[in-house]
This record gives sequence, structure tokens and C-alpha cells, in this order.
Amino acid sequence: DARARMQEAIASHRRSVELVPSSAFAWNNLGGVLQLNGEVIEAERAFQHSLQLEPSKAAYSNVATAQFLAGKFADAVGNYERAVELGPHDQTVRGNLADALWHLPGRREDAVATYRIAIDLAEAELAATPGDPMLSAQLGYYYGRVGDPAQSKSHLDRALGAGASLLYVQYYSSVAALDRGDREVALEALAAMVRLGYPTKLLRS
Repeated sequence: DARARMQEAIASHRRSVELVPSSAFAWNNLGGVLQLNGEVIEAERAFQHSLQLEPSKAAYSNVATAQFLAGKFADAVGNYERAVELGPHDQTVRGNLADALWHLPGRREDAVATYRIAIDLAEAELAATPGDPMLSAQLGYYYGRVGDPAQSKSHLDRALGAGASLLYVQYYSSVAALDRGDREVALEALAAMVRLGYPTKLLRS
């Protein structure tokens, strides 16, 4: 079953880092499967190994995401900020930084300012690739966080119209719905996420 396959994948990636402990790629892969299994503390340790071996935007971002899922928001902010320094035009990393700031006391204004930067970057991307449902979903979520419900709804409707079968379109739809207090839509999106393969253990993170 799926649980057995996940345990096999974790064991396989553990063997990989034992065989090639100097491989940032192997440690990153181990972190990925541990995170998917909801083992976010162990995932962070694996991602930290990868980061120490090969610092990069993705490595900092992966560490930060594991920290975010573990509720270590201040640590996540620090590593997302390093990722932003290495990839200032990456709207997803900017949005993730804003998410971490959002959860810190006294940092909501900083979070909103960071979401606005993410919006500008994502709108530029969407202009270059019109119709991208993932970008529309992210924008719908960002606009909700900065207090623009009309733009939020417009982008989310467009995203769900073109990409309802995409896991992270449903993810952003669910979080945006929770933000605006729409429990029914949030639960529908969460159910769709699980059907599309989102790990149920991460729903509790």
C-alpha cells in the first residue's frame, strides 16, 4: 500500500546518503520524502545537510519550508530571506517568506509588503505565460492576504476553471478560503488535495 511504498522510499534514500554522504542531491531527496511523510523535523535535518554541502536558493528554501511546517517561523524567515537574496525574482519564494512573516507577532505589515512584491513578480510572469492556472492560484491567494477580495476571487476562479486537477491550485484555493472564512469551499479544496495526493500528515502541520 501507499504507506509501505513510502517507507521503502525513505529506506532507499537513507541508503543513498549512507553510500554517498557527500551528495547534496541525495540528502535533498531524503529530505523530500521525509517531508512528504510528515517527518518535518527529520526532513529539516536532511535539508540542512544538503545546504551545508551545496548552498543554493533551493536549498535555503527547502530548509525554510521544513521549518515553516514545524512551526519554526522565525527560523523559516531567516532562510527564506537567504533564498530571496539568491533569487530575488522568484515570486514563490517571496510568497513563502511572506507566509512565514505572517505568522510572527508584529510582522503582518512586513508580510503584506512582501506579498505585494510577490504579486508584482507573479503578474509579470502571468503576462508572459497567460492562462497559467498555478500562477493564477498563487495570485488569488496573495491578493486575499493583501486585502483585495475582488482580484483574489477573479484569479482563483480562473485558476480553478483551468486547473482544478492540479494539487497546488487546490492548496491555494483552500488557504484563501480559510483566510476569508469560507469553511465549505476550504473543506472541498482540502478533500480535492487529498484525492490528488497531498500527504494527510502535512494537513496537521
